[in-house]
Amino acid sequence: MSCPQGNITSNTEFISIIHNPAAQNFTDLVRIQLPSPNWRAEVWNHVTQNFTGVQSDILTQHHMNNTGYALDLDYDMYLPYRLLPNQVGFVRVIKTDNATK
Repeated sequence: MSCPQGNITSNTEFISIIHNPAAQNFTDLVRIQLPSPNWRAEVWNHVTQNFTGVQSDILTQHHMNNTGYALDLDYDMYLPYRLLPNQVGFVRVIKTDNATK
């Protein structure tokens, strides 16, 4: 499946909405599919009412056919996020000049 953000090449940032529909606290990793590895994340802080930078990792996955020819690449950003039951959170993803280290 193509990354929806990859369809609009002029975007330098976008916001992903995260929802916890469970009755328990969500304290796991959030995954956001990206068009390239050159992005960083900020999460909405409900206490200070602003976006705060957060540490994230980007996983690059190569898709190959049987002859070893690379068909496509996927980029998935993973970042920690804590949500209370039925809470909604926001992640602002901002394009950078370099890949996330």
